Amino acid sequence: TQALNWYRAAAGLSADELVFTSSLQDLRAQALASDRAVSAARQEAASARAEADRLRAQLRDLQSRLQQQNQQERSIRNELDKARQALLRTPQPVAAVPSSSPRTVVREVVKLVPVADDSQVRALKSELAKQIQEQSRIKQEAELLQQRLAAEASGKSALREQLAQLEQQLTASKDEKQQLTQNDEVIQQARTQQLSQAQQDLQAARQALQQHAELLQTQASAETEQLRQALAGSEARIAELQQTLTTSRDQLVSQADLDVQRANLMRARQQLDATRQQIEQQQRVLARRDDAEVRQLTEQLR
Repeated sequence: TQALNWYRAAAGLSADELVFTSSLQDLRAQALASDRAVSAARQEAASARAEADRLRAQLRDLQSRLQQQNQQERSIRNELDKARQALLRTPQPVAAVPSSSPRTVVREVVKLVPVADDSQVRALKSELAKQIQEQSRIKQEAELLQQRLAAEASGKSALREQLAQLEQQLTASKDEKQQLTQNDEVIQQARTQQLSQAQQDLQAARQALQQHAELLQTQASAETEQLRQALAGSEARIAELQQTLTTSRDQLVSQADLDVQRANLMRARQQLDATRQQIEQQQRVLARRDDAEVRQLTEQLR
């Protein structure tokens, strides 16, 4: 706490301004973290898009392969149909065929087909079965790819929502940061105005103090001059009394007159001493009053 107070005093900041500065730094850190999170989310979304494009290309490849397999299957079926029709159209002696139903005749005709045709049919059937299995496998892979695409789409939707939320948070942080920056500028302007006004007040107070000091000095000089004149008058009066006393000594013969003159001289001296004490006391009072007024004006100036 003491270190914080020292820092605040050295920086010329108040407690509110210090809290405002720390809040502004926290918001800047949050905005930077939000920017990083948005960048990471965008990179993740780009990776998800690339993966989705790759899966779509793989699905298109499988679909083209499936179409090729279907075409091959249709061609094999056509060949089988042609072979069956050829077998059915093969002429045989009528006498060799027993009288029976048409199905029996067909079976007998098939039995009379050469072995090469039978093996060819079996090969075609085997190839057809392989093509059907391959087609089934390709369909299963296509279904799996479609499921993966659906999962990727749902994940992409979640990423988009997260990215939108992060962008909203970033926008809010930027708005709050801008508002705090504006508040900081307003505070700086207010501080500048207050400092200028304080400097003007200080200058005016210095001028007022100087004028008052000059006035006090003038008053003190006038009062000192008056006291000096009074002292000079008293000294002249004393000299006059002494001269009168000397003259009286020469003129008066009686001891009583001399005593009266001595008493008058003593009283004059006492009055002179009292006048001097009064002058010194007034000078001390004036000095204390001047010192008090100067200290008061100095405190007001501070």
